[in-house]
This record gives sequence, C-alpha cells and structure tokens, in this order.
Amino acid sequence: MNSFGELKLSWVESENYDAIQYIDNSVLVFKCDSFIKFFDTFSKQTFCYSSPGEGVGVLVADTKFNLVAFSEVFPQPRIFVHTFAKFEQKAVLKDELGDGAELEYTALAFSHEGNYLASYSGVGDFKIIIWNWQTKEILCKNSVGNENGPISSLSFNPTNWRQLVSGNQECITFWSIERSNKNHFINPNQFSLVLDDSLLSDEEYKSADSHPNFSELKFIASRDLIESALNCTEWHEKKNSVVPLCHTWLPSGHVLFGCKRGEIIKIDTETHTTEIFHQIPLGDDSVLDCAINVILMHKNGVYVATDLGQIFCLDLTSSHTSTRGQGQKKDQQEEEGSLKTVLTSEAKLLSHLYTNESIASGYFSMYYDKIVFRTKNGSVLIYQPSTNSVEVYEDYSCGKFSFAQPIFPGNDMLATVREDGTMQVWTMDVHKLVGSIALGQDKVTCLESSPSCGVVMVGTESGYCLCVSVVSPDNMHVIHRIHVSENPVSSIKFSVDGSFFMVGCGTDDSLWLFNGCASKKFETIGYLFVQGTVHEMDTFKLSDDTTRVIVTSNPYPDDPKTVEGHYRYTQIDVTSSILKKSSDCFESAKGDLKESAVNRISMNLGTVNFGCQVTPDKHLLFGTHRKPIHAIKLIEEYPKKPSERLAPMKPAYTLPGHGVVKCLAINGNKKWLASGSSDGTIRVGSLDSLDANSVARVCFHLESGGVKQMFFSTDAKFLICLGQDGVVAAYKIMPSGKHKSVQNECASLQKDFISRVLQFSKGENEALETMKSESVPMQVIEDMDSSNAMGDDNDDYRVPLPNLSSDPTCKELALVAGIKEEDKSYEPMKREILSEIKYLRKQHEAMIESNEAAPDIEKLERNEFVLDTDDYNRMKAEGDQQVAKAYESLELENLAKMFVRSVMKQECWDKMTIKGKSLRGFGKGMIVSNFPLCERSEKEKEELAFVTRVRKVEMVDAAAAKQDKRDYITFATDSSTSVQEGRYDTAYRGVAPETQDSPTVPNSHGGDGTSVSHNGGKNTTFDSTRSHVHDGETYNDVDDEEDETAEEQQEEEGEAVGVYYSTDGSLSSKYGGHNPLLYPQLHIHSKEQKINQIVLLKDSIHSLKNTFNKDFDEVFRGKEQEMNRINDRNARIGKILSDLNMDEQIKNVDWTLEEKPEENLVVKDSEVKVERYLSPEMKARLEEEQKLEEERRLAALQDNWRERGLDQMMGGVLEIRKEDELKKDVPIPAFLAAGKAEAEYTAEEKAAKAEYDRKVAELIEEREKFYKQLEAELRKLQQSNSESENSFDEQLTQLFNKKVQVEIAVFHQELKIVRMQQSLLVEEQLEREEAAILKDLEAVKEEKLRAVANQRVATNELNDYREKYENIIAEDRVLDRNFRKEFSECSGAMIDALQKQYKRRPRGPKALKKDVDIGMGDGAGVGNPYNERPSSAMAQQNAREGLFRALEELEAESYAPEGIDLAVWKKLCDYRRKKLQSEQEIKMRAQRMAEIDAFLKRRGEDERAVSEKVERLQTNLQRVREEKHQRMMNLELQLLMRQGQVEVAAKDDFITEFKDSLLVHRGVVEQLNSKITALGDQKIESMNESKEFRKGIYQLEWERKKMIMEIEDLLQKAKDIQRLKVTKELQFYLNDDDDDDKKSDKKAREIGVLEKTISSTLDQHSRRVEIKKDEVKRLKKKVKDKEKQNDKLDEQIMEMTVTVAERELIQMSTGAGSQGPSEQSRMKDIVQRRKLVDLAKNQAQEVAVLRAEVERLRMRTFPALVQIE
Repeated sequence: MNSFGELKLSWVESENYDAIQYIDNSVLVFKCDSFIKFFDTFSKQTFCYSSPGEGVGVLVADTKFNLVAFSEVFPQPRIFVHTFAKFEQKAVLKDELGDGAELEYTALAFSHEGNYLASYSGVGDFKIIIWNWQTKEILCKNSVGNENGPISSLSFNPTNWRQLVSGNQECITFWSIERSNKNHFINPNQFSLVLDDSLLSDEEYKSADSHPNFSELKFIASRDLIESALNCTEWHEKKNSVVPLCHTWLPSGHVLFGCKRGEIIKIDTETHTTEIFHQIPLGDDSVLDCAINVILMHKNGVYVATDLGQIFCLDLTSSHTSTRGQGQKKDQQEEEGSLKTVLTSEAKLLSHLYTNESIASGYFSMYYDKIVFRTKNGSVLIYQPSTNSVEVYEDYSCGKFSFAQPIFPGNDMLATVREDGTMQVWTMDVHKLVGSIALGQDKVTCLESSPSCGVVMVGTESGYCLCVSVVSPDNMHVIHRIHVSENPVSSIKFSVDGSFFMVGCGTDDSLWLFNGCASKKFETIGYLFVQGTVHEMDTFKLSDDTTRVIVTSNPYPDDPKTVEGHYRYTQIDVTSSILKKSSDCFESAKGDLKESAVNRISMNLGTVNFGCQVTPDKHLLFGTHRKPIHAIKLIEEYPKKPSERLAPMKPAYTLPGHGVVKCLAINGNKKWLASGSSDGTIRVGSLDSLDANSVARVCFHLESGGVKQMFFSTDAKFLICLGQDGVVAAYKIMPSGKHKSVQNECASLQKDFISRVLQFSKGENEALETMKSESVPMQVIEDMDSSNAMGDDNDDYRVPLPNLSSDPTCKELALVAGIKEEDKSYEPMKREILSEIKYLRKQHEAMIESNEAAPDIEKLERNEFVLDTDDYNRMKAEGDQQVAKAYESLELENLAKMFVRSVMKQECWDKMTIKGKSLRGFGKGMIVSNFPLCERSEKEKEELAFVTRVRKVEMVDAAAAKQDKRDYITFATDSSTSVQEGRYDTAYRGVAPETQDSPTVPNSHGGDGTSVSHNGGKNTTFDSTRSHVHDGETYNDVDDEEDETAEEQQEEEGEAVGVYYSTDGSLSSKYGGHNPLLYPQLHIHSKEQKINQIVLLKDSIHSLKNTFNKDFDEVFRGKEQEMNRINDRNARIGKILSDLNMDEQIKNVDWTLEEKPEENLVVKDSEVKVERYLSPEMKARLEEEQKLEEERRLAALQDNWRERGLDQMMGGVLEIRKEDELKKDVPIPAFLAAGKAEAEYTAEEKAAKAEYDRKVAELIEEREKFYKQLEAELRKLQQSNSESENSFDEQLTQLFNKKVQVEIAVFHQELKIVRMQQSLLVEEQLEREEAAILKDLEAVKEEKLRAVANQRVATNELNDYREKYENIIAEDRVLDRNFRKEFSECSGAMIDALQKQYKRRPRGPKALKKDVDIGMGDGAGVGNPYNERPSSAMAQQNAREGLFRALEELEAESYAPEGIDLAVWKKLCDYRRKKLQSEQEIKMRAQRMAEIDAFLKRRGEDERAVSEKVERLQTNLQRVREEKHQRMMNLELQLLMRQGQVEVAAKDDFITEFKDSLLVHRGVVEQLNSKITALGDQKIESMNESKEFRKGIYQLEWERKKMIMEIEDLLQKAKDIQRLKVTKELQFYLNDDDDDDKKSDKKAREIGVLEKTISSTLDQHSRRVEIKKDEVKRLKKKVKDKEKQNDKLDEQIMEMTVTVAERELIQMSTGAGSQGPSEQSRMKDIVQRRKLVDLAKNQAQEVAVLRAEVERLRMRTFPALVQIE
C-alpha cells in the first residue's frame, strides 16, 4: 500500500542527445538513457517521460500523426507507440508467439501514412518485421542473415509504403511488400556498392594494381585456378566499393545514398541502375571529399551535411551523365546482385553553409521548413533552409555527468561536473543552464558545496581541492587551489553550518581539516590520521560549538578480497577551539590533532558501506552488499573490553532495502529517507515507517549500473538522482496526506537557517567576490621564500628544511611550519649546544690530524675516531643497503638479460642438432657455409613414420598388382605384344619398362640443366614423328629400333646413380637425397598422396642437407689438420727468421668467428672493458689461489737436484744444437786480447794465432753453409705452406660447387613442395566452392518449395475471391433489375426521372482534388517534396471519402425532381447510395483480384527464376566437379632438362614461358637428326660427284692441251730426227736385236731378289720389335718394383738414421767420463758427426720434398677420366 505520494519526473539531462527528431513542426524528441525528452523550440518548454519498459533502445518519430515509437533494452524487447500529447500509450508491440526480436532492435521506421511500423532486429535473429501497430499484428517478416552485420538505417518509401530500403556500410537492401488478399510477403534484394574498373580513375587503378596481393591474384587468375578469385577478393571489394552512410527517397521512387568518401549515389529501385556523383563542386574550386552523414530531400534540392560541419543544397537533376561501362557483364551482374553503373560528372551547388561542428544526424520538421542537426559533441543545431542560417539550440559540453550537488541555499541551483572537467550550474525547478566553467584536464574525483555560502569544492585526481565561486553562476571562477596531497582526493564533506570542511585523500591515511570561511581564505587547520582511504563522511551538530564527524574508511582499497569485514568506523568531534587553532588541540606545530582533543573513536565496522547518513536518533544508516539497510548506533565512548573494540560493530536494526543499495539521502528535517540501488530503482519514504509509507520508481536501467548519487533539495520538493551512466534526473516530490507537512516544515527550517546565516553568508559571498584566481596560495610562496633563506650563518642552529617543490602539499607545508616553530621555541638552547658542538668538532679534527702524523705502530684506526657509533653504523647500513639495492637491481637486470640470452641460445643454438658455421679459404675470399638443422619434432617424426609405413604398404600392394598384371598379360598375349606395350608406356612416360611401376620415376640425366615446370594438361603434346598425346590417347609411329636405342641410352645414363634426373625433376638423388618411397610424378592424384609426398620431400631435403654437412665436416677437419701443419711450419719459419736475423711477417692462420660461432657465446676477459666487480666470496677465493701460487713458487726456488745436475753436467740443456754452437765465437787468446804486437809473438803464440785464424775461418764457413741451409729450408717451408693453402682452397672450391648443386637440388624439392601446396590450396578452394554451391542449392530448393507453396495458396485464394467477386456482381445487377419494382408505386414519368437521378454520379477528380487540398492543410506543402505524389492507399481513401462527400450534395432536396414525395426521394437516395457502395465494392474487389492475379503471376515468374537459378547452380556444381576431376587426372610434371634440350626462347627478364610449348620424346629428335645427317651425306655425295665430274672435265681439258703439246713436241722431234746425223755407234745399237730382252730378264731377277730381301728384313724387324716391347714391359715392371723397394729403403734409412743419431748421442753422453783421446779431438769428432747427422737429415728432408714434388707432378700428368655426357 502506497500512502506516501508520487514522484513526478521534472527534467532529465544526459551526456548528449541521441536520435533527436522532429515530432511536430516545432517539437523535438530524443532519448536520454531510460527517458524520453520533448522540447518545444517556440515556447522553450521541456517535457520528460520515463520509459514504460526496461530502458529506451531505438527511437523513431512520425511528424504527421505526432507519434513516437521506441523499443526497450531487454531480452525479447517490446515496442511502445505513444503520442506526443500527454505521452499517451497507443500500442505495445510484442509477438506472443516469440517471433519478435530475441535481444534487441537496431532500427525502427514509420510509414508515411503512419499506419505501419517496420522494425529490424539485431544480434540473435537478424530479421525485418512489418507491423500494423494499430491492430498490433505482424503483416510479414523475413530473416536476413548476419553476413553483413546489423543495419544502421531503415525507411519506407514516402510515396509507396510497400517499398523499404535498409543499409549499412557493407551493403544495401531493397525490400518490396506484396499482398495476396490478406496475406503479405516481404522480399529482399541485396546489393553491394562495388564500382566497375571502368569507373576507377587511373590513380586508383594503379594503386589497386600495386597492392602486394594483386599480382598474386592475377597469377591465380591467369593459371585458371579460380575464375572469380580477383573479383571475390575482400581487399579488391573494399578498394572499389563505396561506403553508404545515409539515404533519402526521391519522389520518383529512387534512392539517394551519401557515402564515406563524398560520393552521392542515385539508385533506381526498378532497374537497379546507379548514378554516381563524383567530385561534387563546392563553389571555391574544391570538391566534396569528406563523409556525408546526412542527406535529405527537399523541394528546393538535396540537402547534404558532412562530418566537417558543411551544409550544402545540391541540384542533381541537371547533371550530365555518361554510360561508360553500363552494359558490361549484364548477365553476371544480375546473377551476382551487382548494380549497373552510370557515371555522373556534375552536380549544381545551390547554397552552402559552414559550421564549426561535426554533424552526425539530421531530420526535417513536419512542414519541411527546418532541419534539426545533432553534432558529434552533443550540441543541437536548427537550420533554416529559407534563410540558410543555423540557430544553436543546445551547446553543452560532451561528456557524462560525474557528480552533482545543490548549492546554497540548496533549493534553486544545482552544480554538476562532467567527465571532461566542465562544471555547470542549472536551475533546479525550470532546468536551465545558467553558467559553465572548464576546470582543466585533471579528472574530478568528488564534489561538495558549502551550505552557508556560494562556494563549491572540487576534488581532483592529482590531489588538488579547487574552490569555485558560484555567487554569480554566469561568472564562475576558481578562487583558490589547495594542494592537499599527491594522491587523489577521495572525499570532501562540509559541516552542517559550513564552518569547516574535511578532505580525505587516497592512501595517505590522513583526514585534513580546513576552515570553510572565504574570509579566512580556507586556511588549513590540521589533520588527523585515519586507517585507510576515506570512503564516506557525514556530520551533525552535537551542540552549538561542537560538530561530530562520522568517517568510514577502507584500509585495503586495492585488495578486493580483503574488503569485506575490514572497513573502519572513525568518529571525531570538532570544537570551536580547534577551529580557532588552539595550541592545546595539537600535538605539534605540524598541525597533527590530538586524539583527546577530537575525542577520536575508531572501531571495526565489519562490512562494506554505501551512502552513510546519520538519523535523528543518532544511528548511522548505510547500504551493504546485501538487501537490508543497516543502522548502527553511534558510540559515545570506547568499549571497556578490548575484545569489544576489535569485534565488528553490529547493527542495532535494519530497514527494508531494494536490491543492493548504493546511496542514501535524508531530507533537512530528518524524516524522509531516499535510497537508490544498483538496479536503477529509487525509493522515498518516511524514515519511521519505510514499509508502509514509501514510493518506488525505476529511474535508471539495470545495465547502466544503477544509481550513483542522490540528494534532496533543502525544501524537500525535489529529489536529484545521478546514475552510473552519467544521467541526471530530477523528480518532483508530491506527497499526500500527512506527508505534505514535511515539506512545509523543511521550508520553514530552510528560512530559519537562511535568516541565521544571512549576515554570515553575505560577508562570505563578498569575500568570495573580492578573491581572485590563484595558481599558488600566498602561504606557499612565503614558505618557499623562508626555505630559500636557510643559507645564512645565523640560522645554523636550525633544522635543515626539506626541499619544497613549486607547488607543495599541505603535509609538506605543515612539516616546514612545525620545524620552524620548533626552531623558534628552542633557539637559546640550540645556540648553546651548537657552540659546544663547534668546540668539540675542532678538538676532534686536531686529534685526527695528530694521529695521521703519528708512527704506524702508534696510529689508530680511522673508525676509532667515530664518536657516534650508532649514527655511523646507521649511515654505513644505509650505504650498504643502497649498495645492496643497486646490486640487487643490477643482478635482476643481468638475470633478465641472462634469461633472454638463455632463451635465444635455447631457441637458436641448443635446439640445432647441426650448428650453423662457415668455412673460409686461405688465399681466396671464398666462404662456404653448412646447412643448420634443427632436431625434428615428435610430430614430424610420427608423421614421417606414418607416411613411411603407408608407402611401404602401397609399394607392396603395387608390386603384387604388377605381378598379377604380368601374369595376366603372359597368359593373354604373347611376349612381343608385352614388349610393345612396355615400349609404348616408355615412350609416353619416359621410363624404362621394368621400372615404370616402381615407387620412383626413372629419369634421364639432367646434368647442369634447367628446371622446367610444364603443364601436363591439354597443351601437352609429345610430338615424336607423328607421336601425339591428346586426352590420354597415344599414336606411336616411332620405329622399335629407335625406341630401344633411347631406352638403352637412358639406362646407361641412369646406371651410375640409379635414377633418371630429367623426369624426376630434381638432382636430389645425385647428392644423397634419394628416397625410394617418393611417389612418381605421374602417380600423384589424390589429396592424401600429395600430403604424403610433401612429407617425403621434406625428408629428402633433410637428407640432402645432412649429406652435404658430412662433406663439410670432413673438409673442416682437413682444414684443421692443414692449419696445425702450417702453424708448425710457421713456428720453424719463425725460428729460422730469428736465426737469420730477418724481419719478415709470418702469415699465421687461425679460426674466425664464422668458423667457430660457439666462441660468440663465451665472453672473454679481454672483451670486458670495465672493472670487474668481485664479491667478498670471489675475493676470498682469489686470495687463496694467489697464496697457493706463491707457495708453489717459493717451493720451486728451493734446492732442485734435477736442475742443478742439468746445469752442472750438460750446461742446462739436454741437446746441443748446431745453431747454438755456431752462435758462439772462437775464444780469443789472451795475448790477442791484451793487444800484444805481432813482432813480439813467440813460436807458441804464433801457432796459437794460426790455430785461432783457422778456427775463425772454419766458423765463418760453417755459418755461411748453415745460413744457406736455413734459407733453403725457409723456401721449402714457405712453398709447402703455399701448396697446402692452394690445395685446401681447391678442396673448398669443389665443396662450394657441390653446395651450389645441393642448393639447386634443395630448390628443386622445395619447388615440388610449393607446387603440391598450391595444388592443395586450389583443391581446398574448389571444395569450399563446391560446398558453397551445395549450400546455395539447398537454399534455392527451399526457396523453390516456398514459391510453389505460395503459388498454390495464391491460386486457391484467387479462385475463392473470383467466386465472391462474381456473387457481388450478380447482386449489383439485381439492384438494377429491381429498380422499377422498388418504385412501382410511382408513375412511369416519375420512374424515368428517378432512374435518371439514380444513374447520376458525382465528379470524382474534383472531389479528390478538393479532399487532397483539405488534407494537406495550410503551409504543409511548402517544402515537402512528396505532397504531389500521395501514396496509392491514401489517394484511394481520399477519393472514396470525397466521392461520398460529393454524393451528399446530390442528395439535397434541390436536386430532387419536381413533385416528388420526400420519402420517395429519401428512398431513392438510399437506393443510389447502396448502388454506389456496391460499385465501389466491385471496384475494390476487382483491384484486389487483380493484385492477387499479379501476385500469382509474379510467383510463377519467381518459380521459373528459381528453377533457372537451380539449373545455373547445378551447372556451376558440375563445372567445379569437372575441374576437380580434371586437376586430379591432368597432372603437372616438373622436368629437369639439359640446356640444349630446351628449345623455347626466353622472353622478358630471361623467364621462359612454357605455356604453349611441346614436350617431345628424345627419340624423335634423334630420328630427325639422323635423317638430317643422311640427307646431308647425300648432299655431300652429290657434291662430290659433281666435283669429280668437274674434275674429269678439267682433266680432259688438260689431256687435250697435253696432246696438243705432244703433237708439237713430236713434230719438233720429227724435225730433229730428220736433221739427226746417224753415227756408227748408233747404227751398231740399232742393229743389236737381243739387247732389250736380256736387259729385261736381268732386271726382273734383280727385282725378285730385292723383294725377298725386303720381306725377310721386315719379318725380322717385327720380331725384334715384339721382343723389345716385352723387354720394355718387364723393365717397367722392374722399375716399379725397384721404386717400391726404394721407398721402403728410404723409410728404413730415415728410421736407421734417427736411430744412429740417437745411439751416437747416447754414446757421446756415456763416454764423456771414460778414458779416450784428448778433449779437442773428441770435440772435433762430435762436431764432424753432428754435421754428418744434420747433412743426412737435410738430405732426407730434401728427398722427401722431392719425392712429394715428383708425386705431385706425376699426378698432374694423369689423364682425367671425366664421363662425357
């Protein structure tokens, strides 16, 4: 039962105005959190109403019928429809079947007629619902899906309510509502605003082409992987799409969209043609290039508002258009839901206006004469299109309200602070902003106003307390700043009379007391320690001069787990003596109050408290986490028992609560209690009977956090509430019955209080007016000046003051004041003590100086002069503590760095099974690196093991299948057929018949060829003399012999390495990467095979790298050996250079960091440039090591018999070296050293001198020989070093070449992996495309079923409606037939006149025009662009009403025939009206039936369209499946070809394109080459025949010339014969007949003898040659044997030489003490033997060097048996 009264909402203020619209021509409506606010711009009146539901979600207004609709913020929300007048509820829309929104509505829209309401639900269901709000029924609905997210705008077509448009930044959707009798259907048509490429500028297209993924997309498209990949790319869509932000309808039914980049798009809803307005001119040679947030249609043009505050009026009707790209891809656009685009280049600017605000939304008024704009910072602008001017309605600061407080006298003014630091003052009754001030960027933490003067205290996060004067609210200013603490100010509370105020700050554990009088400049009184952060405070009067303060604090503000049960209760009494700063009340001059002076009592409160208020019966009320309100009795004195002091305080009683009470308020006479909870509910009631006398109201929404702050006005007429969401609401309290007297009592109390403090408040306000803004208080400046004067000599007795900052806190100032006060009070005593201290200091310094001059034995330690050992120890401890802290911080820093180092080492070094390192050559700059390898993960190992098992099973299965196939072929056909089939398969696959079914593909050797990736699809043709491969059919015309030759050649090439590289596509098998488990390239079809192949290829790459790493390690070890040898030689070279006194630089070899990367992980001492820190433990350990080392050194210096014996017996050396002996000079005789003259020499001296000269000459000769030997040895060693370096560099070069080949092989395998992965991606894309098509196909099939069902229902409805229509027509005809029967009592002439009047009808168009004019009203159609095009429903209704209104005129008696009875005329009028109603009904029924028939036809068209769509989807599905099958069977091969086998010319960038190439069998080329060779031979033969023929011609010509010359010669001989004289000898010769025969026989015999001699000689010669050859072979064999024996003998000689030398050395050492020849002769023998030994060693070394040189030269002459490929 509620007998208290009523809480009436007076006004509401929030952060900004959301969804502001016109509901009338002058009334604005907008929402404020859970409230709806109306504002009349003419009368400046505000009307506020609370939401009848749970908050306010989306709000929309209808200006025509003054309606407002809004949704609630609650699961399964309702929609409320109210009128503006008295906020009357018209309808509550909620689907009882649960088909409404699940969670929220995101958009609402009224139709132009106001009868229909469209709603769009958001997350949860995403559907659009059309309501008839008058009947509260759903006409139709449709689910839209969530692909593009919720919509941001929704509107009806003003000229046709059956058309809607919705949109967001992703897409737009046109909705069409269709009707079939009583059933309504809504159908979507969704589009994405994507521009064609033809509409992009060159710069935009280039920027799109330069995108990093653009080339890849073009590559995919060029390979025909996915035909629509480029068009479907998300980036491409976003690049070419426009982003719609707002829209408006044109009278023609078109829609204008304003976009993010300044475009305006016009879309035809029928043809879906789009006109795009680019580069809209602004009149100043600039174009519109910012976001359009508002676009509205007006009769004058299109009004556009942007986010830069620009308002334009544009004329888009006079633009010039071009149809570039309009008709391209029409079918595809219609299928994919694209828009046909027409580019528009111009738009005319009619007017423009610039504001300083970013405009967010805008709406027209009812008469289209004003536009209301809402800016992004919360202000509201009213724009007048007629004058092109803007009026600022509200310009409040943007930000939520943080705090609110009434200001003196507390019943008419209210102070608020927003989040941005703006303080505002409002009138409480009429809600008007009267003043504002910006407090700065510092965050406000609390607010409190003085109850006795016009000052407001504002606490900030930086610890300041700002004093703001509000005496003149329109001229507020900060008059004083108090820097209380470095921590945020948590709470401020004034006393009841305003004489003082308390300030609590953060975690300072202090409560500060300040004077509340401006005349005292709010001086600091003192402070008191409290435990924890101050939470709540309240004050009340105990007596006239004593005020009690109740403080609750939280000792653990940062620990939410320990909050419950640890809140503290503190009670203090502030008396007038404290305010007067009596010294008896303070502990010291620092301002710390005595607990006895304030009568402090501190207890354990035991629970969390909210909103502490003190009741008249001295109980403390507060809310907790639980529902009841606790009341704790105030404590007058401490409990006597200590246990009671520690125990939590128990409540004396509890009051009923509501939810979790977060704040409490008590009115001035302490009779009413107001409480606010976290669920947003407020309750006001009588304090003594809260259950029976209270009223509750839902003020804020639950999700906003509930109530934050609330308080009464001093006259108890208003209750001010502040929500957690920053909304301020003022409720007017309207009590009933006896509770009205409370307000009267409060008013009288307020008057009494004002009269009491009037004079005081007047003086304080005058003081406030005189105070100016201060950045630093005056007392701070004085303290700073005094602190700066501490350097005088007279102030030495003073305690040093702390260094104050430029703005010190109250605690720092109190500390300085306390120190000064102590200095002042104890000045004489301090001066006396100071003089004594000076005297003692001088004596102490003199003692220290004398101690320094004393001997060491008498000198005291420095620490013995420390007088104050405690202070010394303290300072030392502090220093040690600082060192320890620094050490700890450095140690932590080092630890962090060590952790990072360990992580990096673990990830990049320890996990590497093979560490990465390089190998550098000696002479060249060549560097070869190995392959770093990580350890394989368990997953990779398991995957490889699984694939290995699978492949082994497959290979066994394939071998069994192959054997079965061979058995079947042997049984079915003869062997020749089998061989022919094998050759056919070889010709096609390029593999040997016996290996074509093996797990690896045998390939031809590829050498240094090129990796060719060739498409094995339809473009692949193996052209080999009429041998083609087309779609799996082979026609082979190659000769069998040529095929066999090619097969044998392939087998010979692959015999060396066991694999054919060309068809394998990689050189991996040649370099250790061969894996017999790899699939042949022609056998990889399925997805699983490709995945397995990728795993095996990765294993092959790993094997390749491992194999190379082994070779690398071997070469690395070789370099290590060579470096050791070179370093040994360098040591010898250094010794030789020192012996030769030569200064040459020795090239030492050492490892680099690239070769020994592990050295990077070790920090050497030489790398540390700073002094090393040694801990005490390390110092002790080093001292111990040094002590041990010193002991060892001293022990070594003692008597050592080994070294002493070596020195005495062998001169300190074990071996006498020749070079050491040669360095010794021949001892000079004494007489020569004395400089005795040669003439004075005795015989012995002469002999001694001769002996000395001989020894000197021999020594010089030996030295020269030794130097020559050393030089020869030096050259040999240097040559050996050079040869070793060159030899290693050659090995490194070979290793480098091998790595290049290995990398090529790795790249080959990686290329295979990439191709496999690309193929898998394409297959996955095809599978996704297939799944999407199947999904679309299922949806389309369901749509087809729905279309068929709708068509069936429409057919039945049409049949039923046609039957009813025919019945109505029949009834109408009955009326005509029964006319004469109805008027049978009248005469015939009268009946004719009546029939004429019966057929008379009023003029419909005039009546309609008149009705339309009446419906528009005065001034309604001034700017409304839709008045000339009323909706069809409105036009029909107006025509019907106008028709019957005109019919009433025809029913007047003036139109009646003369002499007719009035009853008959009335009967005629009724009969005619019935006839007219029947005609209208027939007309309406005909229209309705036409609608049903049209609906039926459209459903038939839809059914056919859906069928066509099903066919298209099935076609696409078949295409995708065929492409998948084609990709599975039409394989792509990777071939490795020789350079000479690639006959395709390279194009740009040396990249060969093999798209249109042919892969021809090698036998075809060889056959062609053989034919070319044969034809060439034939040509050469014919040329030879021609040459011989020509040669014969020349020969005949020569013979002809010869014969001519012979004729001439014979003629000359004939002449000579005729002239010859015949002598006797001539005659005798001529007469000798047998001479010729004898001569011929003799010659024949001689010839025969010679021939026999020659033949016998040749035979003997051949036999001798064979004998010599055999002898040469035997001799060569003997030479080899002798050489081997010589080698063995050489080794034996070297060993024996060493042995002999050792034995001689032993013999010499053992025979030193035995009797023998003289010492000189023995020395001579030793020297001679040593020379021989050295000579033998040198000769042995020379022999070894020469033998190595011979071997090297012999190896150079060996033939290089390189395989010629």
